[in-house]
Amino acid sequence: MEGLSVRLLGGTPELPPPPGAELVIYLLARPGWRSREELQKVVPDVDAAVSAVRQSRFAPYLEEEAGRFQLRAGSDVLDYWQDAYRDWAKTTERYGELAAGFASAIPEFQAWLEAERREVLHALWGTAVGKANALLDQGARDAALALVAGAEAAYPLEPASALDLADF
Repeated sequence: MEGLSVRLLGGTPELPPPPGAELVIYLLARPGWRSREELQKVVPDVDAAVSAVRQSRFAPYLEEEAGRFQLRAGSDVLDYWQDAYRDWAKTTERYGELAAGFASAIPEFQAWLEAERREVLHALWGTAVGKANALLDQGARDAALALVAGAEAAYPLEPASALDLADF
């Protein structure tokens, strides 16, 4: 059976009820085999989560082996990470926030999701700053400033004062 492909950035796909939704999002964002211990850090009731997934459209893609789990499914998350480091502008146009609009009542999962969303922003900012530095090295100060200002407008840093554009 072929794997499933799910768009996870910029929206939230149809998901099983919690805590299955959290398990699906986590396994899509972290492909490959994941131990029960790892999963329990973000979805404490793994058994209930697995049960919910097994009653959803994701059931044929959930694999379990020796206390490890994986979804035989792909998502746009891997493409995002590859694009973020190659082409920042394309990445900002193509993708949105991880599981946009999704909030979990499971505190451990919500903390993980917020950290992942920050990591996505960190990757975008790292790429933007790298490209801005390359432009500065080429003497293109205005282009570098425009790139970083565009990044700040699209993905504001917290706090906003963390970036002093006058330093350029």
